[in-house]
Amino acid sequence: MSTLTLDSDIIKNAKREMIGMIRASIDLDRLRDFFDQQFSFQDADEISFKDGDTVVHNDQVAVQLNYRVGFTLSVLIDSDGNPMLSEAGGDAPTEKGDDPVEEAGSQAGKAAQSWGSAD
Repeated sequence: MSTLTLDSDIIKNAKREMIGMIRASIDLDRLRDFFDQQFSFQDADEISFKDGDTVVHNDQVAVQLNYRVGFTLSVLIDSDGNPMLSEAGGDAPTEKGDDPVEEAGSQAGKAAQSWGSAD
């Protein structure tokens, strides 16, 4: 009985080329829409390709493409120094007081105390 052996580099290169061709055919705007629908990532600042591979999923061969998704998350700090999550993306909303600089300094000081910062 004879066996056939292929150089593993041939298979690796073929997989890499196939993943590259699939990746190149993906419309990033449609990918952003998909992320928004599936995960509510509508305000993603960056979507970048990480890596890909062939996998078996539900007894079928599939191509898995992994992406890094980055977005901005603002954290609000109330006047008692308590952190509050804000909406993803953009700047945190501000309220105008008598002296916004003094208010911001006071909030930062209280937050540092409540979070245990000594600096």
